Amino acid sequence: MSHDDDATLPSPDGPFMRAAAVLADLDSPLYAEERERDVWNEASAVGFQFFLWAIPILVAAALWIGGRAALPYVVGTWVIWMLGGVISLGYAARLGVDPAERGPLQGRRAAVYGALMVVLSGGLIRALLPIAGDDTVPGFLRGSAQGGMVGVPLGLLALAVGLWFDARKRRA
Repeated sequence: MSHDDDATLPSPDGPFMRAAAVLADLDSPLYAEERERDVWNEASAVGFQFFLWAIPILVAAALWIGGRAALPYVVGTWVIWMLGGVISLGYAARLGVDPAERGPLQGRRAAVYGALMVVLSGGLIRALLPIAGDDTVPGFLRGSAQGGMVGVPLGLLALAVGLWFDARKRRA
């Protein structure tokens, strides 16, 4: 990238970017040397991918093993997992990088991740079933469980259809 291109990049200013710099310790001497910076960036990517895969596996196992009792822990873990992804994507977007341009997961990784989402969704439905039919559960929670029973399968279906259309568009 030439210095002329720098003028078209989004501004790295603002509270989000300052907070990200503090959180990631971007002023660390580790980032001063190019090879160390590259190795750290790769190591961070490996760690990030580990969490992207390990947390859904952990959540799915918790739902299948713990059922309804695991729901509060699952929701808390899932929220942190989602925030990590949103923060990473937001940071990249602020610097003019859109990972979605590279395309979705493909091949075996996509199949394994899809199977993981089906197992996780099955565990979620299994945990929500007792709540959805329990008249002693407060209305809001019961309604949320009933909505989840419909929303989870529809969300998976929408994701699968979206990925299928995206794959077709890329082949054309």
